[in-house]
Amino acid sequence: MVVVDANSKRAGRMAMQTNRSLKISLLVYFVAGVMLAACVQTPAVSPPLSPSGQTGTTASIDNVPALETAQPTNIAEESPLPSPTQTPSIIEKQVFTRTNGVSFQFPGDWQLIDSRIGPQGTETEGDLEYSLILLPPGVSAFADGIHIIVRSLPQEEAPTLFYRAGDVIAPEYFLGPILVVWDKDVVINGNEWHMYIQGRIPGRTWDRLEYLEAKGAITVGSITAIHYVEQEEFYVSVSQELDQEMLIALDAQGGDVVLSEYLQTFNEILASVTISP
Repeated sequence: MVVVDANSKRAGRMAMQTNRSLKISLLVYFVAGVMLAACVQTPAVSPPLSPSGQTGTTASIDNVPALETAQPTNIAEESPLPSPTQTPSIIEKQVFTRTNGVSFQFPGDWQLIDSRIGPQGTETEGDLEYSLILLPPGVSAFADGIHIIVRSLPQEEAPTLFYRAGDVIAPEYFLGPILVVWDKDVVINGNEWHMYIQGRIPGRTWDRLEYLEAKGAITVGSITAIHYVEQEEFYVSVSQELDQEMLIALDAQGGDVVLSEYLQTFNEILASVTISP
């Protein structure tokens, strides 16, 4: 019995030691596994700290200012004058000047015809009224030239010069009503000009323009530029007939295109007009 009890106690102690060793081994394995997993995982990125004394906030999209678009420093102003790609009609110019201070330039190879409006067709000192016709080389018909008129007009009657699109100038004209189909106000060389295009729809028209007559567009017309001088109470008028190509362009593209692309010499004359006191 004594031997048996001693063996039993020895066996129990061995079992307890074995059990303790097993637990220690399992604990070691668990700790090693946790450390290995921590090494494999990617460390989390912490958000940046806000500046001291401030609280970090997320800005609303609505409160974020939009980026400004860069704007050109030079913006070209609208002008009825010919574009820079067009060359001047000629290099040399003639200068016309009268005692009333009106002066302008015109092509050197054009002919100037002076048809007086004043009494007996004679010029007098300080006379404000005259009519000029400028004809290009090889042209003799007055209708094909550029007409310049300077005439006195009381200031209270000046509004009658400024026709607007839609006006009917002469409803009872024997060749048909004269209609205003386009107008524009521009400043050229410091002078204010009122421009308008007027025309008729005759019963007989030029070749290639029959379709314009059929649709009610003008088939005969002209452009006029008016500048009124209030201090001296007179006006300067520059006008030119529209040819077939201009009338077609007027119907298809409008008066602005006709002015900028088909009337180079007309525009050059307007740009050269000066009025000295």
